[in-house]
Amino acid sequence: MNLSAALTLIGVVLFAFLVILGVAFPRTKADWTLDRQRTVILLLSGIFFAIMAIAVYYAVRYINWPNRTTTGLYAMVVVFLILVAVGLAYPQGVPLDKRPEK
Repeated sequence: MNLSAALTLIGVVLFAFLVILGVAFPRTKADWTLDRQRTVILLLSGIFFAIMAIAVYYAVRYINWPNRTTTGLYAMVVVFLILVAVGLAYPQGVPLDKRPEK
């Protein structure tokens, strides 16, 4: 895929996203139920996803990776170390409930 095809694909996906938003919220601000803070969080999440997708594309395209078995082994070791770190940081579990404790 060359640069112009990639940019065209990005443009089509962006246009489709905007069409979906336009259909879902036809009267813009009157139909949009999120406040400014949540809107900014949603926008930054989308930008982060786009940056990560571009980074993964370039990592796959331009880096000479070892074979799949070696890469899988390294990935499993990294995931295991992350799980150990989370287990040490939160021995009672990750607090998902935002209500204060009683």
